Amino acid sequence: MIEKFVLGLPLHRIETALHMEGLDMSQGTLVGVLQQVAFLPASLYEAIRAHCRSTGLRQSDETGWKVLEEVKVKTSNRYSQLFSRPGCL
Repeated sequence: MIEKFVLGLPLHRIETALHMEGLDMSQGTLVGVLQQVAFLPASLYEAIRAHCRSTGLRQSDETGWKVLEEVKVKTSNRYSQLFSRPGCL
């Protein structure tokens, strides 16, 4: 799953890499495996979401940083805002 969905490798490259490691597995088999485990990321997401929603306290952070821009003023402030709950980061 990492090679396919994080690294973005096509199945034929994953098949070749597995073959180089001594494991002969066809693209069709890889598709079957991916179909069988496709629910795992969604289940994990829902578990994290339910946990974060179950806490009552919310936290907020606003962090500023200087940004160089090509305008009359050489620097300006930009802000990043994060809203979270304890244990959800």
